[in-house]
Amino acid sequence: MYHMSTTKKSSQVSEFYLACRNGDVDLVKKYLMALKQTKDDLNPLEPNVNSTPLHAACFYGHKEIVELLVEHGCDRSKINGYGLTAYEEAANDEIRRLFKRPQG
Repeated sequence: MYHMSTTKKSSQVSEFYLACRNGDVDLVKKYLMALKQTKDDLNPLEPNVNSTPLHAACFYGHKEIVELLVEHGCDRSKINGYGLTAYEEAANDEIRRLFKRPQG
């Protein structure tokens, strides 16, 4: 059985955070499918980096991962340890556009 963990050692970040930060789309998809998570589980503040998986994906410009996290109900308004939202940490306008909600 394939086991994934969102646990971490005190000096490390979770595997889920690393997958989001590093742009590992396949692993992020596996986490999202394997773990029936709440919004908090999708976007935990990683204490050693003061950031969330969504912040990391935005900062590093991983568009597909940002899309996946947002589609799965990730908390877009969560503030990181530096007082910024993931939108404010976005690498570029393409990432920021993913936060726009359709008008209508």
